[in-house]
Amino acid sequence: MSASKIGLQLYTLKDEFAADPFATLRHVAEIGFKGVEFVGRSLSFVDLQTLRSVLEETGLEVAGVVFEIDELENGLDGILRLCRSIDCPTVVVPSIRKEDCLSGMTIKNAALKMNYFATRCNTVGIAFLYHVHGIELAHIEGRCGLDWLMEWWGCELVRLEIDTYWVEHSGLDAVRFTKEYGNRCSSIHFKDMHNRQTRRDAAVGAGVIDMVGVAREGIENNVRWFIVEQEEFDGKPIESVKEGFRNLSRIRTHCIKQTNIVKDDSF
Repeated sequence: MSASKIGLQLYTLKDEFAADPFATLRHVAEIGFKGVEFVGRSLSFVDLQTLRSVLEETGLEVAGVVFEIDELENGLDGILRLCRSIDCPTVVVPSIRKEDCLSGMTIKNAALKMNYFATRCNTVGIAFLYHVHGIELAHIEGRCGLDWLMEWWGCELVRLEIDTYWVEHSGLDAVRFTKEYGNRCSSIHFKDMHNRQTRRDAAVGAGVIDMVGVAREGIENNVRWFIVEQEEFDGKPIESVKEGFRNLSRIRTHCIKQTNIVKDDSF
């Protein structure tokens, strides 16, 4: 086994990225992140050739790009071209839609649609992930929606991106969830909360979610990316990003020492 790399979901710095995407990427690299996960719509305003040059300059890898189901339905060919142009290895769907959760039949149709997207992605060497966002954890006809989805996904066409915040927001334990589903997980969003009453975002490692336990399970399951994410801030977002990176780096190192793995020297 080799240790997961630490990346940043750039929605965390959405205002900074919108104002100056390339300066933001350089700053993210200076902090120490090894990769970034983009929001697809944010790239429509970015010169992709320059983006590729800045990624090469900074050494940042593209962990993935996030696209809504509607975007995949209306422009899959263009999305695949974009991903290949920036060496993006992974397309991520952030959530199913409310209308997909009405019954076993509607969620089956959503799963089969994602099978189609995943097959098209896999054909050109791009992986396909479903981001656990909470809506799929509700029970549909007496059964967890995620279990419905995974049954229809069948083989490993569609893998998971677990989000610690949304798992806990749904009333589940993120460590137990990662233990149960970690073998189908390729990346984890490490997103924390101050407490379970207000559930306001906290810097990663500064809140109540057991990030050490999640990281340990992630490493055991060969999860490739540990991705820092935060949407609400008490101070400047960049300071929370730095704090989250420091905390997750320390957690990762701690888990490496406790786990029989090969350390990734590129870290």
